[in-house]
Amino acid sequence: VAVVVDCSGLQPKAILKPTMLVKAHQTLTLLYPQTISSVLLFNYSPEVRNTWKQLRTYLDADLAGKVKFVAVQNASKTLTTTYPADVGQWLKEELAANKAQPMPDAQKRFWMSSSPHDPRGAPSFVEQFLTE
Repeated sequence: VAVVVDCSGLQPKAILKPTMLVKAHQTLTLLYPQTISSVLLFNYSPEVRNTWKQLRTYLDADLAGKVKFVAVQNASKTLTTTYPADVGQWLKEELAANKAQPMPDAQKRFWMSSSPHDPRGAPSFVEQFLTE
């Protein structure tokens, strides 16, 4: 399982809430520790990175080593080398749409949109897992 986390819009106050930290810890350590191959974080703030430095001390070193912060200048290359072409392209579009400020109405109501960008996932994923 590869996890992609887009931190766009994540407010510093939300990061420091105990419930957020507990959920992140539970997800990484209790639910998926052996099945996670990587956790890539994009569009993160310094607060997210600093919080991670503290949280990682409570995780297994192997699992903590799977978490990578991807700098803006490396995002495109990381996505295209880590994932199949259509998935990497879809992730690039999704990250760009999430970062737009102010967020367009179509992005807020993505399930009603007729945009060619399907927010459910890359075309191959949608075809394989979400359609009959």
